[in-house]
Amino acid sequence: MKTAIFCWIVAAVVLAGIPARAQEPLVLYDSFQTKFLDPSKWVGDEYSIPEGLLLESSRRIRGRFLSIMNRGYGTTESNTGTSTTSTQLIVRDGLGVETIAATLQVKGLETVACAGNWEVTMARARIGGYFFNTTEDPNFIPGNGSAENDVLVYIAVYRVSNSSDPANVLTIDARVRKCLDYDCMEAMRLAPNVDLGKIHLNERVRLRLTWDKNNRQLIFQREFGPEYTIHYPDTVSDTSPPGVSYGGFKKLDVQSIVPNCTTQPRPVGYMEVLFDDVFVNESAVP
Repeated sequence: MKTAIFCWIVAAVVLAGIPARAQEPLVLYDSFQTKFLDPSKWVGDEYSIPEGLLLESSRRIRGRFLSIMNRGYGTTESNTGTSTTSTQLIVRDGLGVETIAATLQVKGLETVACAGNWEVTMARARIGGYFFNTTEDPNFIPGNGSAENDVLVYIAVYRVSNSSDPANVLTIDARVRKCLDYDCMEAMRLAPNVDLGKIHLNERVRLRLTWDKNNRQLIFQREFGPEYTIHYPDTVSDTSPPGVSYGGFKKLDVQSIVPNCTTQPRPVGYMEVLFDDVFVNESAVP
């Protein structure tokens, strides 16, 4: 399997600015103009691995925006490995979602690392989800809760603790991963990350990703600039829906990945993000 994936990376991935294609129209899924989040559209979720490290987490309507905040810590038992916390808002029925677009604005940020652990702290906001499963097992059950062999696609706005950029600058890139276990804590990179540039704290940015199944490709776009495409070969099966719940966990989330550390100051990852104007492909909306 690793050999097949490696061939995908070096022979079948194309990253280039291309003109816009004819695609399914997008429709507004939520502009967060209500007092509370709509339970017919969204499912809230958060997690901490290991447990107990997500001390501050929130999802709420703030003015005319969705605010998601996450503050996570590392463990204090060792100087090896990392801990992960996430605060998410998931599309309730995402099975038909093949495009997701949203506007993001990072309002708060902190990334404190550990002098005794080589791992960096990362705080990031993401849009994306799990779009298909590569299995050819006839006994596979879609939506069984397992992410194993699911293909995770997302755009992230992030900062790492060892960044050489000015303190108010974040990086944007798109990533494609194949999950190797139930929770997708182990994943294999299927293509080089797509560089979508930089952004400043408090700067708004519109991001879009599309799974173009008919042409066996994934498309990424920032604002109304060039599209960037990753093609995958005919040998990769994309006919099975994802194994994770809610039709693929199409989501908005804020996540902290923090090194474990035995010394002070204790590492922490923090980010607060405003999301606005979430669009999806027209056929995904009832």
